[in-house]
Amino acid sequence: MIRGNLPVLLSEAQPEARLGTVTLRQTATNLKEVTVTALRPIISQEADKLVVSIEGTALAAGRTVFDVLTKSPGVFVDQDGNIQLNGRSGVTVMLDGKLTYLLASDLRNLLQSMSAENIRNIEIITSPSAKLMPRGHLAF
Repeated sequence: MIRGNLPVLLSEAQPEARLGTVTLRQTATNLKEVTVTALRPIISQEADKLVVSIEGTALAAGRTVFDVLTKSPGVFVDQDGNIQLNGRSGVTVMLDGKLTYLLASDLRNLLQSMSAENIRNIEIITSPSAKLMPRGHLAF
């Protein structure tokens, strides 16, 4: 019986090797540290909203908030910066819970000047409560 490591070379000329009986030895290794990494879903559905979590994702890296917004589900932005949500115009945008009262072009300029790396998530609310407002809106 041979103990230890035995190299086995396979090639096109010799694609097989007969090793006879192979006995494996049980060993245990204690690790000093284990790191478990989990990925959270980028898009999640909550009771009244769709949440696009962009913090720390490739979606945010090197992009503006406007870039990410144009890639969000249900959101369409035309060449003039008008935002539509599920095909409906008149969308209201909130930043940090505050309504924005900007013209479409001004809002586009603002969102293009904001780094997406500074945003945690985008909340897309298609059926807001009367408490929020009577129309669909986006919140950052």
